[in-house]
Amino acid sequence: LERGLWDEGLRPAEELLPRFRELEQRAAQSLCYLVQGNARRGRSEPDLARQAFVEAANIANAIANPFLEIQASWGQMRVAIDVEHFAEGVLKADDAIRLIGVVTGRLAESAERATYLESEVDGFAEAVYAASRANQQEHGAEIVRGFVAAASRTARVTLNDQLKAFEAALNQRAKEIDDKVIADQFKEQARHLGELRKLAR
Repeated sequence: LERGLWDEGLRPAEELLPRFRELEQRAAQSLCYLVQGNARRGRSEPDLARQAFVEAANIANAIANPFLEIQASWGQMRVAIDVEHFAEGVLKADDAIRLIGVVTGRLAESAERATYLESEVDGFAEAVYAASRANQQEHGAEIVRGFVAAASRTARVTLNDQLKAFEAALNQRAKEIDDKVIADQFKEQARHLGELRKLAR
């Protein structure tokens, strides 16, 4: 059933893409690739998902659309996390966060910046998770501090909650695995996430 739903989401994007190319509607093309990337992730097709997100990012960059490029970078980060290439995920997260800085730099009011950051909190949480799994704890701390400095109280609470969920998931994996070395790694990464979570309070 779930695969069928992803198929239904993928089909229109594939059908519309040639039409948007013909009309030279490049933002729409980038959006189609974003939809394809998310659908391919849902179908557990990481290579095809990554390719779609790269296409989306390249088009968005060419037309100087940071909003689409941010989503494409988050998409590449999520594919990397899916296949446990966490260092690669951190690099893609850095691309998204850099572009988010461009967007917030164009917003005059602090309230506008805070509202926009709230809409991107999922990506920041996953970026911190990827950094923790890649054993880049200080980099994870930098991501949290940068977010907290400009985000609203609501966004900080959401970030804290999401990191808490990642921490709990790692501790659960540690309980379920027989290999003590790997279990200890999960516990250590969960502990680091707990430390990073405190920064978001």
